[in-house]
Amino acid sequence: MAADADLAHKLHTSTREPLLLLQGVTRDALGHGLEWFNVWHSPNTVFDVDAQVTSQPTPISQEHVRRLRSLAQQLESELAALGHSTR
Repeated sequence: MAADADLAHKLHTSTREPLLLLQGVTRDALGHGLEWFNVWHSPNTVFDVDAQVTSQPTPISQEHVRRLRSLAQQLESELAALGHSTR
C-alpha cells in the first residue's frame, strides 16, 4: 500500500511511498494468543529480531495452579462486591 498523507507524516516518509503492513499474533508456549498487532513500516525499516522457541511448554506445578485458583476466587469476590455497590 502507498502511504497517505497521515501515514507518511507519522512514518517520516513521502506520500505514496510503498509501505509494508505487518500483521501477526504473539503466542505463548501453549499456542494461546497474547498480543495481536498491525504495524506499518516504511521501506527504510531495519528489523532486528531476537526470539527463542521451545519445543515443549514448561510444566505448571500444582501449587501454582492452586495459587491461580485462589487469586481467581479473590477477583470474583471483589467483582461481585463491586457489582452490588453499583446497583
